[in-house]
Amino acid sequence: MRLRAGSLISAGLLLASHAAACSCATAGNSCPNAPTARTVVLATVISKESSRRLPPIAVGNPGEARRTARPVGERPAPEPWGSVVVTLKVSERFKGDVGDSLIVRTEDEAPSCGYPFQVGGEYLVFAEELAAGGLSTTSCSATRPAKMAAALLKQLRIVRDSSPLPDLFGVATTHAAVPGPQGWEQIRPVPGVTVIVRSAQREYVTQTAEDGLYEFAAIPRGEYNITLEAPPGRAARWGNGTNTTRAFIWPGNPCPLDFEVYDQSP
Repeated sequence: MRLRAGSLISAGLLLASHAAACSCATAGNSCPNAPTARTVVLATVISKESSRRLPPIAVGNPGEARRTARPVGERPAPEPWGSVVVTLKVSERFKGDVGDSLIVRTEDEAPSCGYPFQVGGEYLVFAEELAAGGLSTTSCSATRPAKMAAALLKQLRIVRDSSPLPDLFGVATTHAAVPGPQGWEQIRPVPGVTVIVRSAQREYVTQTAEDGLYEFAAIPRGEYNITLEAPPGRAARWGNGTNTTRAFIWPGNPCPLDFEVYDQSP
């Protein structure tokens, strides 16, 4: 399935929303392939512990000392100072040889692109290996709360299990008032949104499930209008700001088409 629609929300687009704060490298469209990393798991945070040490000193002119700085725009990686050690209980594995628990490091400051894990929260975690050993993640990775990741989880399970592909799928979530990972914690899936797929000859209808996910199977290849009908008091919108978008559906390509739901003012 190939989608040509400005409303496609990829991991890179979501992450770019807070790039100014932590200088994430701009990521491209993740479609048709799901984001990947050395280790990818669905897991719940059991604990997190901070470990603060001063960064190394770089010497310039004699008698002058300064802290080393990361070049603007460089993709960050957790460092030994100001790091957070996060222990997770793994419930589902997508990539990497891991057991029932996992330890990852991240920086403890949002401007440094540390990921703000919450104890008790469930996350889809994308972690890379550190040069000194162990795993790390940042807010520039595809790591995110599980409640906003139903479509990506679907995509990852398809890849892992070589299961049949839906012709069209995606997720409905609430709109984040605050951009970046802090705002993502407030995002929730939205069930009960009607999704209508129309061409000149055919019409297909479904509703989002409890996890916000919707999907269609057996849709012939072609170009369609996809319209959203939200529950009373709410408005569903694609990335183009309207409730209808145009997409070319090509069966066989697992590429999610996601949208957001807003509460309407009385």
